[in-house]
Amino acid sequence: MDLDSTSEIKSYIFLIVAMLMIIIPSSLFRLGSYFFYHQQEQILLKKGVSDLFLNENIAINNNFFKTFNKKFKFIFIILLILMFSSFLAFLLLTIDLLITKNSYNATFLKYIFAIGGIVLFIVELCYLLRIMSVRKEFKIWEMKNKDLHDASLFENLVTERNDDILKIFLQSYFEMSITITILNNKISLKFKNWREWILKSGRNFDDEFYYFLIFNYKKVSINGKLFSIEDYAYIYQNRNKLFNIDQPQEQSK
Repeated sequence: MDLDSTSEIKSYIFLIVAMLMIIIPSSLFRLGSYFFYHQQEQILLKKGVSDLFLNENIAINNNFFKTFNKKFKFIFIILLILMFSSFLAFLLLTIDLLITKNSYNATFLKYIFAIGGIVLFIVELCYLLRIMSVRKEFKIWEMKNKDLHDASLFENLVTERNDDILKIFLQSYFEMSITITILNNKISLKFKNWREWILKSGRNFDDEFYYFLIFNYKKVSINGKLFSIEDYAYIYQNRNKLFNIDQPQEQSK
């Protein structure tokens, strides 16, 4: 085997390693994409919710912030791993293209995967910055929430029966959507078998459902309809009926 052939083989081996650095983390992400994607998008749908609660002097249970912090840490770590892997692959491929003489095919493939690596890095960075902005908002909200005076707790609000929202939550499927200002884009988050998903989350049921129900009600619709804070408080107060849990439940007034 001549020197050029050996160099070519080494070049392809290097390319394969770089490809795996991009493909394996991305594939693992896709395998858990339903869980990860929904956790991430739920955080984004909560952006701006603090103003709604603070302006109406409505306090929330501190367990909400504990639940949020746990989810944020998980997503933060996953995104950092993906970002590190994709950027490292881009960096190694770029250095190799600058210092190594490759065949046309090897050079073309390395360019493709180098571009793919940096694009993936930028996408992950954008997601990270978006959830970081929500985390910053919630840190301020948590401090202000403790200082509220004569505030009503979300779960103790006086509510009235709302059959429209009740029918939606009695279904096994619904869609949460928000229209963002950039090019008037609509982001939709679909929940299938959402009750089972919450019950099997491995966390405290009440805390998980509480977290699930708090988001930006003025911008986020469910099945195309907007509802008020009191409507979602009504759903929380009747959670045992929704989940067929045989426990005493709070009655709406």
